[in-house]
Amino acid sequence: MAPWSLRGEQPEIVVRGRVRKHDGNWLVTLFLVNAQQGDVGRSDAWVFQARMSASAPGGEPVSLRRPLRTTGGDQADRAERRRLAMAYRFCPEFSTGHGVAVHVEPTLGNPMCAVSISTAAMPVHEVPATEVLRADTDPDLPELADLVVDMKRLAETRSRSR
Repeated sequence: MAPWSLRGEQPEIVVRGRVRKHDGNWLVTLFLVNAQQGDVGRSDAWVFQARMSASAPGGEPVSLRRPLRTTGGDQADRAERRRLAMAYRFCPEFSTGHGVAVHVEPTLGNPMCAVSISTAAMPVHEVPATEVLRADTDPDLPELADLVVDMKRLAETRSRSR
């Protein structure tokens, strides 16, 4: 992919990239490059909190989840990757930022596909509200009925055992 200049007054700040087929899908790699020559100490040569985004025309999904690598490494490493793959199976990684965070806008109704991907100077992650479930009162886990989860009782138990 030929470098693409973003601004006329700074033609040396360009987007470079590579587009290739991989396992039947398109793999797109983009880089923002500040190739200005001369005195890099000039404040007008700096680029702060630059942002790029990529999306397909018509709102089509621009990304499929990256495949998780669960092979290679020693047995403990493979086991840990398998556990992480299971724990985060509904939190796909669509892209990786290098020196920058990545924000993904998922498709409506399908968090496993994205309609846009953009860079962000500061990572942001919204943690959805969770329902408080108590293991000791969960009817699906009767074996935990006698589990002590009250912090005050646990603290008193610890102080008595000293």
